[in-house]
Amino acid sequence: MTATFPQGSFQRGFTLNDAAGRPLPCQILSLTNYPDGSIESAGIVFIAEDVPPVGYLTYYIRHSPNVVRPDTSSSIQSDLLNKYYKIHLVPGGIRQIVDVELRQDLLSTDKFLGGELFTMQSVGEDAGEWSEPQQPSMKGFDKLSNYRPVWQLVESGPVRQVVETRQDVGHTTVVQRVILYNILKQIDFETSLLKWDGTKYREFRLAFPMKMQNGQVAYEVPFGTVEVGKDEMKGAAGERYQTAAASIRPRSIQNWIAVSGDDVGVTIGSSVAVWDYRDPTDQPINSPMLQPVLLASRRSCHGLGPWYLQEGDHFYRFSLTSYRPGWRNGRRFGVAANNPLTVVFNPVPLAKPILPEQRSFFSISSENAVLSTMKKCEDDDNVVLRLYEDAGKNGSVRLRFPALMQRAQSTNIIEEEGMPASFKLDELLFPLMHWSIQTFKVTPKLD
Repeated sequence: MTATFPQGSFQRGFTLNDAAGRPLPCQILSLTNYPDGSIESAGIVFIAEDVPPVGYLTYYIRHSPNVVRPDTSSSIQSDLLNKYYKIHLVPGGIRQIVDVELRQDLLSTDKFLGGELFTMQSVGEDAGEWSEPQQPSMKGFDKLSNYRPVWQLVESGPVRQVVETRQDVGHTTVVQRVILYNILKQIDFETSLLKWDGTKYREFRLAFPMKMQNGQVAYEVPFGTVEVGKDEMKGAAGERYQTAAASIRPRSIQNWIAVSGDDVGVTIGSSVAVWDYRDPTDQPINSPMLQPVLLASRRSCHGLGPWYLQEGDHFYRFSLTSYRPGWRNGRRFGVAANNPLTVVFNPVPLAKPILPEQRSFFSISSENAVLSTMKKCEDDDNVVLRLYEDAGKNGSVRLRFPALMQRAQSTNIIEEEGMPASFKLDELLFPLMHWSIQTFKVTPKLD
């Protein structure tokens, strides 16, 4: 977040405090000052823990006599370490990620490094290649480790460590950052493609070669999860689509993709929608290699249509965690990592706050009931709530609304008028069948 202060309000420094007044670790990313020396603005990063579900917490910036300075650094780095992970960095990528708790190596890096960028030729159009996604070729293949760029430690403080590498690779400048948090079991990867020149038929991917010989790949789709090789439709789609659905790749995902082996599972939250899970290069590795497709320059499917070359700057972010086997152990992380908290900063506190310091706007009693939608109706002031069941189990769910309800009805997925739903004060209690989708319209009491 960036905090901007009135001139003269903070002469030297500040602390970040929770609602109980306890100071919290925070890291200063940037700092500007007014001509009188007081603080004008500060870029701050901190960990917001235990935020209520679909809710908020309040934090306060207090005066401090201690001068604050950005937590920057400038040194070559070869390892990052916290209580969860040991990350061994080498020029161009990551040699190994060790899950300290589970005592497991996560990567198999004989061919590609972890998080390594690579590029290939990919001849295609914007309309889906008509029968199946085309596969890239080795023409013009290149990867970041060929250039051996070193990692520089650019941040080190009470919240996180950040390393960065920068390298020109012919068509673009690649900037990569790896972020390790002091108290989170989470590794963030940020990749930027700067001044991309729009070369035709080029594709850029990142490599995450996983050390799981028989790893099961799964990924989130709307209202569910697909396990590769288990959940695809049988056979081909038909008409011009003659390739078996189970063999088609890359795949479109929603928030996350995961792979789980005998001893460990890994989930990656993604800022892109297209991923592959097999090595597309010559002499491919046998274990799963998760790969986000960052950018692909394409031509219109119309014979007289334009090229879609996407010149300029492109930015991507991914978050990784590991856990005991089973993609369900990483599902929440994958969704949360792709839906960061929104910060609202008020430099002048209200004399009389209109909201409590913390609040939850919605809660669900069941682990296998997933909230996918909470919104205002398009045609009236009702609130639409949509949930789905993701564990294949029948059960009952208690749903708590933030206000007393005047009316509730069970409706369909296109939100037509439905049947009255039983409720009590601010709670709905209803059965949720396996793999089902349930939608409610709720009318809150306004008095």
